[in-house]
Amino acid sequence: MLAARLLAARWPQARLEGLDSSAAMLDEAGYQVIEAGSGEAALECLDREGGRVGLMIADLAMPGMSGIELAQAVRFTRPEMPILFITGFAGASLPAEEAGPDKLLRKPFRAAELAARVAALLERRRDVAAIG
Repeated sequence: MLAARLLAARWPQARLEGLDSSAAMLDEAGYQVIEAGSGEAALECLDREGGRVGLMIADLAMPGMSGIELAQAVRFTRPEMPILFITGFAGASLPAEEAGPDKLLRKPFRAAELAARVAALLERRRDVAAIG
């Protein structure tokens, strides 16, 4: 059941500096993670992967396209896509159209917190699909 494919779009410098280990955390939790270093790369990946991506993780601060801008672009073609936003900025918040329970995770976070948020969003998506 955990073999869900996730797309992680985040600031590439964070990985180079060893500050972001979210992909490794999710891999250890049993998820298949595809990494994208920018919003544009994430959109290309979604086009390429089609419906095989079950959830996207977007850093609010990325070069070129913010996580919110990425989410807005994704909503045109994949409105059902669950998106977990991550941020290292204490004062960051989500716009009303993206706000919801468990949708914003603040850094630093533990592997268990990240895995729990991903599982909750995937479960919510399954529940909505079963109803619809």
